[in-house]
Amino acid sequence: MLFDPKAKEISRVLKKYATNKCPDEQFFATLAYNPYLGAPGACLRIHEPDDEGVDVTRLHHLIRYKKWYGMDCPSKLRRGICILGSMSLSRLKQAQELFANKFHEDYYPEGYDCLELYLLERTHNPQPFNTTPYARLYCSQEHL
Repeated sequence: MLFDPKAKEISRVLKKYATNKCPDEQFFATLAYNPYLGAPGACLRIHEPDDEGVDVTRLHHLIRYKKWYGMDCPSKLRRGICILGSMSLSRLKQAQELFANKFHEDYYPEGYDCLELYLLERTHNPQPFNTTPYARLYCSQEHL
């Protein structure tokens, strides 16, 4: 997928016109949620919470752990998103999401270090992994 001519062109354009510091987030989302590009595993259809008959537990919310303004944030907010740190560790360890957003290297950096150690320990001492929540996602069942 990364060497596909369409993917290379999308990456080039996103880097050239990037309005944020994370064109890679836009790159992978563009490939994953645009079936016309033909990327392997791309979602065939985007389901929105307001769509009739949509089960919100099957949406892509399991991808990234993040707390928005108005949600229970144990630390501080930046641009409406809770900055994660050591006080977020207990929740992060229980979370089903695959990624965590948002850490700042100068705000309780030991939280990130502790999370890395936790993930390393899980790598060396694997625990059973329940794939059911991920297999139920619309995009897991409706993809190229």
